Amino acid sequence: MLNYEALRERPFFLKEEQIQWVRDTLAAMTTEEKLGKVFCAEIRAGDEAAFRKITQEYKLGAVMCLPASLEEMHGLIGRLQKESAVPMLIAGNLEEGADAIRGGTNIANNLEIGATGSSAFARQMGAITAAEATAVGMNWRNPVIATRVFGADPAFAAEAGAAFTQGLQAGGMAAAIKHFPGDGVDERDQHFSPTVNSLSCEEWDATYGEAYRRSIEAGALTVMVGHIMQPAWSMRLNPSLRKADVLPGSTSPELLQGLLRKRLGFNGMISTDSTTMTGFDQLLPRSRASPRPSPPGAI
Repeated sequence: MLNYEALRERPFFLKEEQIQWVRDTLAAMTTEEKLGKVFCAEIRAGDEAAFRKITQEYKLGAVMCLPASLEEMHGLIGRLQKESAVPMLIAGNLEEGADAIRGGTNIANNLEIGATGSSAFARQMGAITAAEATAVGMNWRNPVIATRVFGADPAFAAEAGAAFTQGLQAGGMAAAIKHFPGDGVDERDQHFSPTVNSLSCEEWDATYGEAYRRSIEAGALTVMVGHIMQPAWSMRLNPSLRKADVLPGSTSPELLQGLLRKRLGFNGMISTDSTTMTGFDQLLPRSRASPRPSPPGAI
């Protein structure tokens, strides 16, 4: 059941008429339509079969646009929104500027921004990305490690991440901070296996936790959860949990409800990374890897 009162709080701050729109829209939707709005699919300009499935058969709530020219992207997004009764979330991997739009401004990657030591560049990066992406109708930035971080200094990474979030959202896009509870501790790739963030609770709080906290306080609208375990926090939040039963963030009630919602105070939208990844399917069959009640003793 949706907590409508929570929509008045950070990060949404909806007014009464906006909350009423949400109530009325949900009340008018069938169960199948509500299910469709939960999913996000990739789409390429010119793929008419995919376009029909997304807009007519499944009526999805979001898409991630694969790289295309300015004209192709503008036309595709316009058609998607025209065919959807509820405005769609339009995502792109905009990690070095609006590079999902061929011809968009190519900006330095996060590690290069980090090398400057100035979070002001991160904020400018977000502002430029938002200006170009929103011009074609993108409204949701969906940003494995290496150059995809602002550097190895946790304090600066947290500062720059919050600055980028502010710059992006000031330009009209919804930032998706990722991959919760945090990549980069082990050498595995969640595309092929669940990965493990093996830090202690205290180590996690001082590094990844602080980075997520700063961006959440900056108003991030979305957190993308990865297929990444964080055993220390999972077992602290649920003392009855055996180590063998620890799940990745994408299917863990301890990490989603206990750590992200309650401890970090995130009230926005939670999304997950691709559910076609082996990291999602390896520990639970797809038939079980779905929303379910928290186990006794959790949170």
